[in-house]
Amino acid sequence: MKSKVGILIESEFQLNRSQDFIEINVSEINEETTLLHCLQLKKIKIDSSCGGFGTCGTCRFFLLKDSNLVDELTEIEREWQSERAKPPHERLACQTHFNLSNSSSTENSLLQIKLSDSEQCFE
Repeated sequence: MKSKVGILIESEFQLNRSQDFIEINVSEINEETTLLHCLQLKKIKIDSSCGGFGTCGTCRFFLLKDSNLVDELTEIEREWQSERAKPPHERLACQTHFNLSNSSSTENSLLQIKLSDSEQCFE
């Protein structure tokens, strides 16, 4: 069951509580915005104890499928993944920017993610 949460920069966030994932329509999100900033604007609970500098790892999330809707790993993420032996689909929301050149249609603009602590984000 999906429910609309609201509108952010003319974009929809949909939460799927039964599947514990967040679906984001990124077709009109500002390319300079990080995933962390978008989630915070939508009042979706996500930790970020370092303030978005990529040093704490508390804003980690999982890409549920390969997506060209987000930019490649930043150097900070590469170091974070290698130091902690994290899989490539585990990313940092504070370092993840949207790649909007690949969101030409609505079908191609849906990003599915799961937060590392998905139970708490739905409270």
